[in-house]
Amino acid sequence: AGLMIGAADTPLCVPCGRAIPHLRRLLVTLERVQPAGTTHVAATLRPLFAMARRRGLLVVISDLIEEPDALFEALAMYSHRGWRILIFHVLTEEELLLPGTGPTRYLDPEGPDYLDVEPEALRATYQAEVRGWLRALENQCKARRIHYARATTVTPYDHMLERFLTCRTQQGLRVY
Repeated sequence: AGLMIGAADTPLCVPCGRAIPHLRRLLVTLERVQPAGTTHVAATLRPLFAMARRRGLLVVISDLIEEPDALFEALAMYSHRGWRILIFHVLTEEELLLPGTGPTRYLDPEGPDYLDVEPEALRATYQAEVRGWLRALENQCKARRIHYARATTVTPYDHMLERFLTCRTQQGLRVY
Protein backbone atom coordinates (compact mmCIF):
# COMPACT_ATOMS: atom_id res chain seq x y z
CA ALA A 1 0.00 0.00 0.00
CA GLY A 2 1.10 3.54 -0.70
CA LEU A 3 -0.19 6.94 0.33
CA MET A 4 -0.39 10.32 -1.36
CA ILE A 5 -1.72 13.34 0.46
CA GLY A 6 -2.49 16.05 -2.04
CA ALA A 7 -1.93 19.34 -0.29
CA ALA A 8 -1.74 22.09 -2.91
CA ASP A 9 1.62 23.44 -1.81
CA THR A 10 3.35 20.39 -0.32
CA PRO A 11 2.13 17.01 -1.54
CA LEU A 12 3.26 14.10 0.59
CA CYS A 13 3.97 10.67 -0.86
CA VAL A 14 4.73 7.43 0.98
CA PRO A 15 5.77 4.81 -1.61
CA CYS A 16 4.17 1.38 -1.73
CA GLY A 17 5.28 -1.26 0.73
CA ARG A 18 3.95 -4.46 2.25
CA ALA A 19 5.44 -5.06 5.71
CA ILE A 20 3.70 -4.31 9.03
CA PRO A 21 6.13 -1.45 9.85
CA HIS A 22 5.14 0.12 6.53
CA LEU A 23 1.44 -0.09 7.43
CA ARG A 24 2.24 1.55 10.77
CA ARG A 25 4.05 4.35 8.91
CA LEU A 26 0.98 4.90 6.71
CA LEU A 27 -1.37 5.06 9.69
CA VAL A 28 0.89 7.44 11.63
CA THR A 29 1.14 9.68 8.57
CA LEU A 30 -2.66 9.75 8.25
CA GLU A 31 -3.03 10.58 11.95
CA ARG A 32 -0.69 13.58 11.65
CA VAL A 33 -2.29 15.19 8.60
CA GLN A 34 -4.21 18.39 9.23
CA PRO A 35 -6.51 19.77 6.52
CA ALA A 36 -5.46 23.19 5.25
CA GLY A 37 -5.75 25.25 2.10
CA THR A 38 -7.02 24.13 -1.25
CA THR A 39 -6.59 20.70 -2.74
CA HIS A 40 -7.71 19.56 -6.14
CA VAL A 41 -8.19 15.80 -6.17
CA ALA A 42 -8.03 15.54 -9.95
CA ALA A 43 -4.69 17.37 -10.08
CA THR A 44 -3.34 15.10 -7.33
CA LEU A 45 -4.55 11.87 -8.96
CA ARG A 46 -2.89 12.45 -12.33
CA PRO A 47 0.77 12.27 -11.17
CA LEU A 48 -0.10 9.44 -8.80
CA PHE A 49 -1.48 7.45 -11.74
CA ALA A 50 1.87 7.62 -13.51
CA MET A 51 3.54 6.16 -10.38
CA ALA A 52 1.04 3.33 -9.93
CA ARG A 53 2.50 0.23 -11.55
CA ARG A 54 -0.35 -2.21 -10.93
CA ARG A 55 -3.99 -2.00 -10.08
CA GLY A 56 -5.27 -1.88 -6.54
CA LEU A 57 -7.64 0.03 -4.29
CA LEU A 58 -7.70 3.83 -4.59
CA VAL A 59 -9.10 5.53 -1.49
CA VAL A 60 -9.99 9.21 -1.85
CA ILE A 61 -10.82 11.19 1.29
CA SER A 62 -11.95 14.69 0.31
CA ASP A 63 -14.65 17.34 0.49
CA LEU A 64 -14.84 17.05 -3.33
CA ILE A 65 -15.35 20.78 -3.67
CA GLU A 66 -14.05 20.99 -7.20
CA GLU A 67 -15.18 20.61 -10.78
CA PRO A 68 -16.93 17.21 -11.03
CA ASP A 69 -15.98 16.66 -14.70
CA ALA A 70 -12.26 16.98 -13.93
CA LEU A 71 -12.61 14.72 -10.89
CA PHE A 72 -14.41 11.92 -12.73
CA GLU A 73 -12.06 12.22 -15.71
CA ALA A 74 -9.09 11.62 -13.39
CA LEU A 75 -10.87 8.74 -11.62
CA ALA A 76 -11.68 7.18 -15.02
CA MET A 77 -7.95 6.62 -15.61
CA TYR A 78 -7.92 4.29 -12.61
CA SER A 79 -11.19 2.51 -13.29
CA HIS A 80 -10.17 1.79 -16.91
CA ARG A 81 -7.03 0.13 -15.58
CA GLY A 82 -9.10 -2.08 -13.26
CA TRP A 83 -8.69 -0.23 -9.98
CA ARG A 84 -11.38 -0.35 -7.31
CA ILE A 85 -12.20 3.17 -6.17
CA LEU A 86 -13.52 4.19 -2.78
CA ILE A 87 -14.51 7.79 -2.10
CA PHE A 88 -15.04 9.06 1.42
CA HIS A 89 -16.81 12.37 0.96
CA VAL A 90 -16.07 14.34 4.11
CA LEU A 91 -17.85 17.59 4.92
CA THR A 92 -18.28 19.70 8.03
CA GLU A 93 -21.66 19.96 9.71
CA GLU A 94 -21.56 23.68 8.85
CA GLU A 95 -21.17 22.91 5.14
CA LEU A 96 -24.23 20.67 5.29
CA LEU A 97 -26.51 22.79 7.46
CA LEU A 98 -25.60 26.50 7.05
CA PRO A 99 -25.87 27.33 10.73
CA GLY A 100 -26.17 30.78 12.25
CA THR A 101 -28.78 33.36 13.09
CA GLY A 102 -28.90 37.02 12.29
CA PRO A 103 -26.26 38.70 10.12
CA THR A 104 -23.45 36.17 9.73
CA ARG A 105 -20.11 36.23 7.92
CA TYR A 106 -19.06 32.93 6.37
CA LEU A 107 -15.39 32.54 5.54
CA ASP A 108 -14.22 30.44 2.60
CA PRO A 109 -12.08 27.70 4.22
CA GLU A 110 -10.08 27.31 1.00
CA GLY A 111 -9.45 30.95 0.19
CA PRO A 112 -9.61 34.57 1.33
CA ASP A 113 -13.25 35.14 0.33
CA TYR A 114 -16.19 35.66 2.64
CA LEU A 115 -19.91 36.18 2.36
CA ASP A 116 -22.19 38.23 4.62
CA VAL A 117 -25.70 36.77 4.72
CA GLU A 118 -28.79 36.16 6.81
CA PRO A 119 -28.66 32.33 7.11
CA GLU A 120 -32.35 31.98 7.98
CA ALA A 121 -33.30 33.51 4.62
CA LEU A 122 -31.04 31.16 2.65
CA ARG A 123 -31.00 27.96 4.69
CA ALA A 124 -33.81 26.02 2.96
CA THR A 125 -32.55 26.85 -0.54
CA TYR A 126 -28.93 26.22 0.47
CA GLN A 127 -29.73 22.83 1.98
CA ALA A 128 -31.76 21.83 -1.09
CA GLU A 129 -28.82 22.79 -3.34
CA VAL A 130 -26.39 20.82 -1.16
CA ARG A 131 -28.68 17.76 -1.21
CA GLY A 132 -28.88 17.99 -5.00
CA TRP A 133 -25.09 18.27 -5.31
CA LEU A 134 -24.58 15.30 -2.98
CA ARG A 135 -27.14 13.22 -4.87
CA ALA A 136 -25.48 14.07 -8.20
CA LEU A 137 -22.04 13.04 -6.89
CA GLU A 138 -23.42 9.82 -5.45
CA ASN A 139 -25.23 9.01 -8.72
CA GLN A 140 -22.11 9.68 -10.78
CA CYS A 141 -20.12 7.37 -8.51
CA LYS A 142 -22.77 4.66 -8.73
CA ALA A 143 -22.85 4.92 -12.53
CA ARG A 144 -19.08 4.39 -12.59
CA ARG A 145 -19.11 1.58 -9.99
CA ILE A 146 -17.22 3.76 -7.51
CA HIS A 147 -17.97 3.09 -3.85
CA TYR A 148 -19.20 6.35 -2.30
CA ALA A 149 -19.59 7.01 1.42
CA ARG A 150 -20.37 10.33 3.06
CA ALA A 151 -19.15 11.37 6.50
CA THR A 152 -18.63 14.50 8.55
CA THR A 153 -15.37 15.76 9.97
CA VAL A 154 -16.30 14.39 13.38
CA THR A 155 -16.12 10.82 11.99
CA PRO A 156 -12.61 9.37 12.45
CA TYR A 157 -11.13 8.02 9.20
CA ASP A 158 -10.58 4.58 10.70
CA HIS A 159 -14.31 4.31 11.48
CA MET A 160 -15.09 5.11 7.83
CA LEU A 161 -12.67 2.43 6.65
CA GLU A 162 -14.00 -0.09 9.15
CA ARG A 163 -17.59 0.50 7.95
CA PHE A 164 -16.51 -0.01 4.36
CA LEU A 165 -14.54 -3.18 5.08
CA THR A 166 -17.32 -4.64 7.23
CA CYS A 167 -19.92 -3.93 4.55
CA ARG A 168 -17.78 -5.50 1.81
CA THR A 169 -17.07 -8.56 3.94
CA GLN A 170 -20.74 -9.05 4.87
CA GLN A 171 -21.66 -8.83 1.19
CA GLY A 172 -19.05 -11.46 0.38
CA LEU A 173 -17.16 -9.04 -1.84
CA ARG A 174 -13.41 -8.61 -2.19
CA VAL A 175 -11.96 -5.48 -0.66
CA TYR A 176 -9.88 -4.73 -3.78
